[in-house]
Amino acid sequence: MTEKINPSFLAGYIDCDGGFQLQVNIRKSTSGRKNIRLNPRISISFKDGKKQREVLEAIRDVVGGSIYFSNEGKENAKVNWMTTNVEDCIRVARYVLPCLCQKEEIAKRFIWACEVISNGKTRRKGTNMYGGEKIYSKEEMIEMVKIATSLNETMQVVRFRESTGRNFNFYLKEIDQIYS
Repeated sequence: MTEKINPSFLAGYIDCDGGFQLQVNIRKSTSGRKNIRLNPRISISFKDGKKQREVLEAIRDVVGGSIYFSNEGKENAKVNWMTTNVEDCIRVARYVLPCLCQKEEIAKRFIWACEVISNGKTRRKGTNMYGGEKIYSKEEMIEMVKIATSLNETMQVVRFRESTGRNFNFYLKEIDQIYS
């Protein structure tokens, strides 16, 4: 099966059964200072079955990532492939980008945000969590959160679209407080 895993094959699964996500977490340190953490991921999910597991295992064997199961043994069982390492996210997104149909623009914005996150790791002089220098400029953070709250917006169930996690204005207020 691994010989079939090429950019077109993987892009087809991401276009139809997967997605690019950028999770935004606001945390408080023990001193009460807030910080924002951005967690990228690329994932593909299927209703669990032998053939679906084989496909995701082949994807994992070729591009990395991990396989997770939910509701095993139940009617609504799912099998998921996911990569959360920022460097792997960049590599996989670039690998499939030329072959994406529905999610090409999403992938471009996702890659930009992942590159900013990756570059932030190399210029870190402290951490937001403990009151050190900011890792990202305020403008970079605003743009990344704008991307995070708009990725896959048409694909979400209404209750998720209307959640705080999709509310850019909520995060904008938090960013203003953190960067003031």
